[in-house]
Amino acid sequence: MNKYRKELGKYISYAKAHGVSVFFHDSKDGGGWTLDGAEIYISAKTPLMQWLILSHELAHHKQFIKDGMKVPKKIIKVLNKETKLEPGETLSKAERKLIYETEKNDAKNQLDIHRETRCTVPEWILHREIELDLWIYRVYWKTANFPSMKERKEMRKGLTKKWKPGKVK
Repeated sequence: MNKYRKELGKYISYAKAHGVSVFFHDSKDGGGWTLDGAEIYISAKTPLMQWLILSHELAHHKQFIKDGMKVPKKIIKVLNKETKLEPGETLSKAERKLIYETEKNDAKNQLDIHRETRCTVPEWILHREIELDLWIYRVYWKTANFPSMKERKEMRKGLTKKWKPGKVK
């Protein structure tokens, strides 16, 4: 069995134990967590990407539990506004910063989950992805645009050099 598939199974069990259902669907790579804490959905082709997305979304769920099973009203307001934007419209810089700060705050939960599940995926991979995610949201906050896939690929490459053991830092 693929080691990432095994770890994905552990994370799905962890999700269920914490009251959230995990669903897979076909579309562009990505995922989401419902604000009521009921579901996580994942769309990715490889078990590693599925695991990384689930790790990210479970971090939001863990914070939801820490916050008393609720999402702060100010972030709900911003996320609802974001879904209703017309093409060419953007959130204000302050609203984008709130999204970035929420992502930054919740991201630390990924390392806790990694340790709680005794995950065997090398921790450097998780550090790399957390830093990549935060960079993506920081760019969005500052520019109102997400980095292109080419820019993300280049950033991931640089972060791999930074985090992978045995690489020159």
